[in-house]
Amino acid sequence: MIELPTSYYLSIMTFAGLMLFGASQWSRPWALPYITVLGTVAAWYFLEPFYFPDLFALFESEYIDTAYRTVLIFLISFAVITPFAAVHLRPKPGLLKRDDAFVSAEQVFLAVTSLWLFLLAYGTLRMRGDLLGALFPLGGRSAGQMWSRAAGADAGSDGFIISTAGYLYGLCIAAFGLLYFFLPSGRYRALAIVLILISWPYAFLQGSRNITLATVLPGIVSYVLFSRQSFWVKIPCICIVFMALDLAFKIMIEYRNVGFGDVNLSDAEGAQHQGLNMASELVYAVKFLNEGTLQLNLGSDYFAEVANIVPRAIWSNKPLIGIDYAIARGFGGGDSDIGVFATIAFGLIGQGVQAFGIFLGPIFVALLMSIWVGVLARFRTQHTPLRLSLYLIGLGLTFNLGRGFTLLVLWPLVFGYAGVRVIEWRARQKASAQSSGFGRQRSARHASPVRPGQRIPPRD
Repeated sequence: MIELPTSYYLSIMTFAGLMLFGASQWSRPWALPYITVLGTVAAWYFLEPFYFPDLFALFESEYIDTAYRTVLIFLISFAVITPFAAVHLRPKPGLLKRDDAFVSAEQVFLAVTSLWLFLLAYGTLRMRGDLLGALFPLGGRSAGQMWSRAAGADAGSDGFIISTAGYLYGLCIAAFGLLYFFLPSGRYRALAIVLILISWPYAFLQGSRNITLATVLPGIVSYVLFSRQSFWVKIPCICIVFMALDLAFKIMIEYRNVGFGDVNLSDAEGAQHQGLNMASELVYAVKFLNEGTLQLNLGSDYFAEVANIVPRAIWSNKPLIGIDYAIARGFGGGDSDIGVFATIAFGLIGQGVQAFGIFLGPIFVALLMSIWVGVLARFRTQHTPLRLSLYLIGLGLTFNLGRGFTLLVLWPLVFGYAGVRVIEWRARQKASAQSSGFGRQRSARHASPVRPGQRIPPRD
């Protein structure tokens, strides 16, 4: 066991108090996203000293203390800012019911299924007609997959199209799970189960836990919130699901680089989860700034995240993300044109520290996450199946934001929101056309010729 600083335990106590506060506000739309963000920070920053104690013991105590002071600043700032963000982002009362833009869950499900089939056809074409290989990439990272592409300029002119298709594909297969509890019993739910059984293996076999979580978590949250089963039935079911996810992730870690053709469960059970080292990355960020290895980037990495929306085929010199930090961590070189053979996630709070320092950095991150909570609360307040779907997708992506506030995580929600706006616009146009047609028919039906000098009776 390593000796942890007082700031670590103060952060734990603050986290516990904020979780209790969030639980006491459970009926508010922002409560669950609020609790989810807190749980995300706890998972990424509080567990590592005990999960990898030997690795964590290599750091100087002063840097560990500073790192957890930034976590404490984040927690306090997040608690203060979130209620204000939720209030300012909630929809106006007159916009809560938009009957003219209502689209049923069945219509959403059919639209998503159609898009999934189109993307699957494109992905199968990229796999040279290998449909089974597209749906079940048993080779993991060692073989080709539907949405495999190189990094940086090596991705070529169609890199953005491939990435977009990959994010949309992930959005579709996540929607099958989250929409299940919105659908009426019968053939729609049966079809949803069939599509889940066909499409979800890709999420596990492609080798990225981020994609797996983004696929599965929205469905889990949908079950917790909208299933009619009792609370006491849901608890053991959720425990079983997370135990299965834990085993699935261990299998993924053990075999994703060599393929899943010959899985030995006994080997997988002994594997350790990797990548839960955002606390270490935060300590590195503090250390690099203190020693002058890196300078504050003053938000340039956040700008690079926003610039990610522009295809590299249009902006060939689009800024890269996290390259300086990866080089400082010793990952420079390699054959790639981006200058490193691997990029390293800052971590949510470490990203802010690298941008604005150990005080302003965590406050800025707290502002971002408070806005995130407000946006999700807004979606839930709007109630329609489309907006609730966005809410569930956002909740499912929140844990992945613990590795950094990045469009690489948020793209499914961005594309989902764009699709929702298009579907709602079409629904309004259709409702308006039907209403106008009904009005014209009614006027024609009740119209009668008016003779000269006849008075027109007033309308009711």
